[in-house]
Amino acid sequence: MTDAIVTVLEPWAFTTEAKVKQQGSGILPTDSSQDDNIRFLINAFSDLAMRYSEREFRTTVTNPATRTFGVSPFKVYGADAGYVDFGKFDAQTVTGVVLNSQAPGSTTTLDTTMYQPVPVEKWDGVYTGLNITGYVISSASLPGITITADVTGNWGWATVPDIVVRDCVETVKTWLRMGYQVRSGQSIPGALAAETQLFPADLPNSVKTHLDGFKNITVFC
Repeated sequence: MTDAIVTVLEPWAFTTEAKVKQQGSGILPTDSSQDDNIRFLINAFSDLAMRYSEREFRTTVTNPATRTFGVSPFKVYGADAGYVDFGKFDAQTVTGVVLNSQAPGSTTTLDTTMYQPVPVEKWDGVYTGLNITGYVISSASLPGITITADVTGNWGWATVPDIVVRDCVETVKTWLRMGYQVRSGQSIPGALAAETQLFPADLPNSVKTHLDGFKNITVFC
């Protein structure tokens, strides 16, 4: 006999099974019979929501951490500059930047006068990229070679936005009712219990509308 496999909340999970049960799920706080199912659905929602919005509401790295990104050269009033897009990641702080390319001697540790995390306003409390001063880009550039930047900082949002947590709880409750309730076959001899319906493999449109408001735009400043 093998032990039952227990589903655990992943590091990126937005909420807990206790919170889902508390918010009108119809499941008593002391009833743990659905906890594995709830944790599975919380993990699924959290992953789908971050992939859809391309925001790092919860990080999987241990902060501080270093990540490597490509540097996109561009020109400002005819002068060289560089932009690092963090993509699906977000940084609460940036504490160090090292520039790399295949040009001789082109591994350069930048001081804070050589780069600027953006947006400078940190509208959501995070940076989505950084600008790099032009003369550093010019000295590191080689035709056809991508310059990379090793960016060190604290990643992810300090807290998951309340509206996203609420969306997670309400969606998990819906998925739970749709996918994990069973029909009793006791009234029909020989009938077996069965799922009523599988939960959808996508986010509800209302949730996507909320997440659309968090999507990144590239900022050069």
